[in-house]
Amino acid sequence: MFKLYLLKGSRHSEDAYRLLSDTNLEFEAESISGREELASIYFDLGIRELPTLISESSRAEGLDEIQAFLKRST
Repeated sequence: MFKLYLLKGSRHSEDAYRLLSDTNLEFEAESISGREELASIYFDLGIRELPTLISESSRAEGLDEIQAFLKRST
């Protein structure tokens, strides 16, 4: 199971969501909208860039890394 962290209102986040929706990967999306939430995921999860796709064994931060991950995985 993958978790996709998105920045509310971000075109890159919308593109990442659409890309994942077009695959057979099972994922859950969480939209981040405020500074407090951004700070929280940075400190709790080490996320530096949104969108970010995380699983137990991998992490892709930013749309380019997510696209590269999907090309390798699907």
